[in-house]
Amino acid sequence: MPRDIRIILWLLLLCGLTSVLYFFSLIAHVPVVVTALVVAGWAGASLWWLLRKIAVLPEAELSTRDQLRAYVVFAGGLAVIVTNAYIYTKQYGHWDAWWLWDYKAKYLQGEGYWRQLFALNDSFHPDYPLFLSSLVAFVWRLMGSYNHVVPFTFSMLVAVCAPALIFLSLYRRNLIVASLAFLSLAFSGVFVNMSVALYADQPLAFLFLAAFVCVRYAPTNDRLVAITAALLGCCIWMKNEGMMLAIIFTLFYVRTLLAGGRYKWFASGIALPLLAWVVLKLGAPANDLVKGQGGASLARLTDMSRYQLIGKHYYGVVTAGLMPLVVTTAVYLLYCYQTRRWPGKNLLLLLTCVVGFTMVYVLTPLDLEWHLSTSADRILFQLVPAYIYVMAANFCNVTLVSNAQPFE
Repeated sequence: MPRDIRIILWLLLLCGLTSVLYFFSLIAHVPVVVTALVVAGWAGASLWWLLRKIAVLPEAELSTRDQLRAYVVFAGGLAVIVTNAYIYTKQYGHWDAWWLWDYKAKYLQGEGYWRQLFALNDSFHPDYPLFLSSLVAFVWRLMGSYNHVVPFTFSMLVAVCAPALIFLSLYRRNLIVASLAFLSLAFSGVFVNMSVALYADQPLAFLFLAAFVCVRYAPTNDRLVAITAALLGCCIWMKNEGMMLAIIFTLFYVRTLLAGGRYKWFASGIALPLLAWVVLKLGAPANDLVKGQGGASLARLTDMSRYQLIGKHYYGVVTAGLMPLVVTTAVYLLYCYQTRRWPGKNLLLLLTCVVGFTMVYVLTPLDLEWHLSTSADRILFQLVPAYIYVMAANFCNVTLVSNAQPFE
């Protein structure tokens, strides 16, 4: 695994572990200074471990000219992201930020307050996982103020590092494809707008993308199974739908992640964030989607008008900002047909995630029109960075030889 990819994964996992440790420190009444020292120690030790224990695999060497082109594309794309962020950023983020994530961070300022989260009414979703809120609360507590630069900084980390991870993972294999994938996100106003909204959706998308990148190298080193599992655990700790994404991903990669004794590495990676999620759920009230299930659930499953309404909203999201992906997918599927090859399981994995989202909407006890209008775009865009990476990786392997192997 290239060094630059390891650094990005380390940053992600550092944020995740910081959030988990701070949450547990509130339960155990550990002083925040002690938590900060533990986080600092883990940061140094984990960086050393990643750089020393995860070997650098041989990659194709780029010519000096191509290397220069890569630098230009990378720098130009980052400049576009920063410019778009300036255009789309709101002072306190979009309404979910100050209504849910940042608001909850204020409850996580001390041992005596965090349990009051469970007394909030359903509109505040007291059962939501606390990755983002706990991370922000930890830094706020160290600073001694509610500085809104903190959540914005993490959002900008996502806006910059998610496209960068795609580019750095692929540019040595195919510079043109990697550049197109990278710039498609850099120039996407929708992606940047959602990233700087200070929501948890794009951080979840980043974690899910990172799991795809990491699992590609997992067969070469069992330690990467633990890292992939930790990323999936952070997905669970980030949002409720992260549990579904993690389960689907694990099922599709069950042999890579669990076979041959690798389940021990998997368990070691996912243990802490999963434990934090379990502890939270044991104390939190059931969410409105769960409480609303009952005898009417079967009627919802067989109500075709619900599927039609969901399809209508999905179509609106796709036509509003995802048509290039539709065209790209059609071209790739045509190529697969012409060369008599299977597209690869990752496309099926992502399609299964869409089906999972769809079933949540079908079964929702909330007003379906309202539920879709307030969340469908954010939910589907949780898959977009991973989808762009998967499609770009597939196009990196495009060849005129009919028996070429697809990217998983």
